[in-house]
Amino acid sequence: RISDEGEWVTCAGGGYVASGRPGWDKVPLPVFPVGLSLNNNEGAGEVQTPLRIDPNLRNETMHFFEQNRVVYFRHAKA
Repeated sequence: RISDEGEWVTCAGGGYVASGRPGWDKVPLPVFPVGLSLNNNEGAGEVQTPLRIDPNLRNETMHFFEQNRVVYFRHAKA
């Protein structure tokens, strides 16, 4: 789901968190499309993952979402 303001996209899921002590080095990172980043207050989740759309890359990101609604994550152990 893309927010009405075009600032956020919410994914159904968000990859698997690595084992060990909790920390930002254990969460999967969005890698495609470009311009997406995790929310500081809520990381990748099993149910939903909110991602912020970088204002400088919004046009490129939104162009991708016009044709496709998939976000690829790099697992933390990759």
